[in-house]
Amino acid sequence: ILHAPHAAVEHFTHALIAVQHLTASTPEQPDTAVVMRLHSARGLAHETLGDFTAARTDLETALLLAQGAGDRQAEWQALLALGELWASRDYGPTRDYLQQALTLAQSLNQPTILARSLNRMGNWHLNAEEYSAAIRYHQEALAICQAANDEQGVAMTFDLLGATYLMFGDLVQAVIHLEQA
Repeated sequence: ILHAPHAAVEHFTHALIAVQHLTASTPEQPDTAVVMRLHSARGLAHETLGDFTAARTDLETALLLAQGAGDRQAEWQALLALGELWASRDYGPTRDYLQQALTLAQSLNQPTILARSLNRMGNWHLNAEEYSAAIRYHQEALAICQAANDEQGVAMTFDLLGATYLMFGDLVQAVIHLEQA
């Protein structure tokens, strides 16, 4: 089963090397978006393999490339990925990256991205045992998903609210939200 992530890392590495060779042989600069996506994808494959350092390096590179290119949606994706990566190590950087992603999402005017960021922050608060804050973030995400008719987002948010209420000790609300999910 772990063969696929190993193969993915290998293929993404070969693709990055090919881009470097093409760049060296032509005066054209490589497509930043392609290089950024390759680093991001390889970073996620490294994460799957448990190679935190390699994953962090690739995701930070993707973030820098996105920022340099002014690609705010890719920047948001990299920030979210870094936040999720750090969740397995240290909740301080996790919160910082997720907060940056949320701040950026608020400026993008894309409801599904904002709702996803709110849910990630809500989940961070749940894991930090800050249940009231978690519920507020998830409820805000739910309202956005409902207004956007995002059925998948609504279901996911009801599920997160159910888990939050369960951890909070409110079994009635947990069951209500999980049934709605």
